[in-house]
Amino acid sequence: MMPLRAFFAGRELLAPLMSDEEWLNVKAQRPKVRLCCCDSTGYLRTSKLGTKHFVHGKDRICNWALETWQHPLAKTEIVRVCQRFGYDAKTEVSGVDFKPH
Repeated sequence: MMPLRAFFAGRELLAPLMSDEEWLNVKAQRPKVRLCCCDSTGYLRTSKLGTKHFVHGKDRICNWALETWQHPLAKTEIVRVCQRFGYDAKTEVSGVDFKPH
């Protein structure tokens, strides 16, 4: 799983919507972020294909599975389109009877 959403320094980060400059500025701080999918710590990473995402740290408690490169791309495009139309779209959001994995 390539988490796309995390919290750092009191703010929510949605990796695919961050500019390259903003991503590099945050990444330069070498922060430990809090992942939304499982509340574990994680880090910023850019894939070989250029996808901005977060990676689980060693304290990983997430029940995650590997994703194809198409999966985070689809999540990214869905969020971008939804936000363009005024929706508050996010990835890795838990609900009353649902937890993302």
